Amino acid sequence: VVSNDLDLDLTTFVTEPLLDLSCSADVRIYYSLDLRYPLPSEDQKGWNKGFSISKTVKNVNGGDRIQVGDVVKVTLNFDPERHGSLRHVVLDDRLPAGLVAINSALANEQVPEEAESEGEDWYWRWRTASGCYELHPSHFEMRDDRVLVFADRLWGGPWEYIYYARAVCSGDFVMPGSKVQL
Repeated sequence: VVSNDLDLDLTTFVTEPLLDLSCSADVRIYYSLDLRYPLPSEDQKGWNKGFSISKTVKNVNGGDRIQVGDVVKVTLNFDPERHGSLRHVVLDDRLPAGLVAINSALANEQVPEEAESEGEDWYWRWRTASGCYELHPSHFEMRDDRVLVFADRLWGGPWEYIYYARAVCSGDFVMPGSKVQL
């Protein structure tokens, strides 16, 4: 068994994505390709084209470190610059590699109990403690690498969406950017 590491020039490989493996003997070649590349520039610095968005991740046990098995509360706040009715809004929150979203709709998944919204008027029941509207999605998907939230219609104003995730492996991970778009 022969193992060789080969460093490829990324610029050349992207413009001409061809990797030719050959051997002079009549044997099988087993290979694996491990690509490491930087995030696109918009993920590193962020950009705004109609929505502002922020994300906070807090350990529900109150600790500063997140360890395997811990549950974290992910809060996404976003605000459209345009006010009025918005149709078909998508919130796309990519997860770092060490977290898996918890689907509280499943009977075997449990998340911490949330405090009931205070206030007697129906209008204030839609407001969170931070003064945002609480997003109740028309549809949501929890995938391995992201949480997707869909709303058929929203009005202007700040919005907040909260979900929970569990730490499933240890290590240092990059927190990918979140997106909201029409």
